[in-house]
Amino acid sequence: MRIYIYIYIYDKSDRIIEEKEYFVHRFGKETLHKKYKKEDLFTRKLFTYNDKGQVVNQKIIAGLYGKDMSFTNMGTECGFCEDLQLQYDYDPSGRITQVTMFGCGKTVAQEDYIYHPTQDYVETVKYYVTGSGEISNPTKRFIKTFNDYGDLIKEEFVLDDPEQELPVKEYYYTYEYDSHKNWIKCNIYMEGTQEGVPSLVAERKIEYYN
Repeated sequence: MRIYIYIYIYDKSDRIIEEKEYFVHRFGKETLHKKYKKEDLFTRKLFTYNDKGQVVNQKIIAGLYGKDMSFTNMGTECGFCEDLQLQYDYDPSGRITQVTMFGCGKTVAQEDYIYHPTQDYVETVKYYVTGSGEISNPTKRFIKTFNDYGDLIKEEFVLDDPEQELPVKEYYYTYEYDSHKNWIKCNIYMEGTQEGVPSLVAERKIEYYN
């Protein structure tokens, strides 16, 4: 049995300043003892805020359980280096514009958010991923575009270098929606064009209850 337990410490302004994440593993009769121990501590996160009360940094520290493991976030992972952290930037409107995972002296992953000019939703996200996250994508850098429902409509891969060969640089997605604006059918085009027969089709059935 594995149980995740989170403990929070707050400052006088009721802001989280520390998070402790425990992985409680128990086997056999020990499953009756679910209280965490100090050796179950996976990570500690220390929060730093700016003068507007926005989180600008989370320092990641390995616990006894996590010291021989890797930290996973933003689609990849990194060892628990002394400088491991998550950094956050905001625009003048208070909207988050960039998240960076930094560790072992380098940027491990980064996401840049661009908002629709009039409708105030995230329209484009630019990604940079290294480490194990590279396995899931043909390039380290890629760009995702979303519609006003928050659904992915285009994925564009940016070449790592001019000599890299990539047969398809864009994927496209189109949707059919129900009356609640939730998609029930997604056509996925993985040949670089929206024309013709989709490469994959995903369908889902959603039931609503009053």
